[in-house]
Amino acid sequence: QSTLKALRNVASQASTIIDIGANNGRYTRLFAEFSAEVYAFEPNPDSFALLKRNAGRGVHLFECALGSECREAAITIPGGEPGLAFISKRGVPVRMDTLDRLVSEGVVVLRHPVFMKIDVEGYELPVLLGATQVLRDFHPTLYFECEEHHLQRQGYSSDELFRLLGS
Repeated sequence: QSTLKALRNVASQASTIIDIGANNGRYTRLFAEFSAEVYAFEPNPDSFALLKRNAGRGVHLFECALGSECREAAITIPGGEPGLAFISKRGVPVRMDTLDRLVSEGVVVLRHPVFMKIDVEGYELPVLLGATQVLRDFHPTLYFECEEHHLQRQGYSSDELFRLLGS
């Protein structure tokens, strides 16, 4: 409940909202209630199908992962639980892009203030590395999970993540 209240408060002040790891669209739908431009990214095909149904009107939907490079990737869905899907070496093939490329090519159009919600099960650092120009130019408000065991599974640590954000 307090998370929803905080997200609603921040989202209501944003002109652009980026939902990275949108899953089934629970938060995307909340964000769509505001007059902001909303962009939602979800690589899991099953979750994306739900996202398309749940997102709300006018949301820009992308069936891809975001990371530090444009490439083919894979996701693992542990126990068939889509909310726990993570980038892995093998699994369901997905497309990966960078937020910086999408913004530089005009696919995603940002207006101040920008709010980014990131829920990517330990892949936060590559997502942010692929958005360094966006971070530099727009200074978005960030909301993200940071669970050490998820980061470690991906080969990263919270120290690295916060070092990047502090630079």
